[in-house]
Amino acid sequence: MKANTTSGWILWATVAILLVTSVLVSSEFRLLGLNSSEDNSVRHLYNYGERFTIAETINSVNRTSPEHMPAHHVQLSLWAMLVGFDFAVLRTMSLYLILLSVAFTFRMGRDWFDPQVGLLSAILVAFSAYHMYFGHEIRMYTLVILQAILIYWLYWRVVISGRSVHWYHFVLLFLLSSYSIYTHSVLIFPLLAVGVYHLLFAPKNHIWVKVALAELLAGVTFLYWLPNLIEGALQFEDLTNTNQTLAEVLGSTIFVYSNGFWVGAVLLAGVALWK
Repeated sequence: MKANTTSGWILWATVAILLVTSVLVSSEFRLLGLNSSEDNSVRHLYNYGERFTIAETINSVNRTSPEHMPAHHVQLSLWAMLVGFDFAVLRTMSLYLILLSVAFTFRMGRDWFDPQVGLLSAILVAFSAYHMYFGHEIRMYTLVILQAILIYWLYWRVVISGRSVHWYHFVLLFLLSSYSIYTHSVLIFPLLAVGVYHLLFAPKNHIWVKVALAELLAGVTFLYWLPNLIEGALQFEDLTNTNQTLAEVLGSTIFVYSNGFWVGAVLLAGVALWK
């Protein structure tokens, strides 16, 4: 009975977190005008009032922003067809992606450890400065977080959990990996982390082979866009004088993801490693 009461309380607390997050993020939808970064996303949806088709959106990204991937813009185009092109309404997609990220973070923490860890993880993700900022922007960054969470959770579900695995799990893994690569190049890193673990530590059985094939096929799909990415990278201006050192990159990353309280982040990491 105690376990059920605790689980019920944690579930309602998670729902409350989702509601508070919705209020905090959505309050900025109309207060802030469209910025230049958001305009870079919206301009792939229409031109002089003419709505682009999905093919035209992909072509627009290819021609004018080859350093970007097309998946988020395609998803945004579909969202615009559903809700309209008002910028405040378009921003709601980022909010929904945050809510999904919080929900799946809770699920991942609960599945990997226990409901208490899931709740704490959901709180940290929901009220991070990263989400509070990008939650009201028409950009791909909230989708990036959701996809990274799903990559780790789905791989755990298929390979590590010990639960029954069906053919559609491998299809989902292939589709998620492919869609992630076509969303942002930074998602290559969680996929690489999964790949290293899979190569070195995962049990070598028929599931291992099927997962490896799914990920390899996802990588093959990216060959279609790779020339565009290379072209976009070559167009960047020389930023040698502004590059950060490795120590500065690590410091900036810790600062951003700890909401500016890096001491707390270090302490939490230490406790996690100690446990």
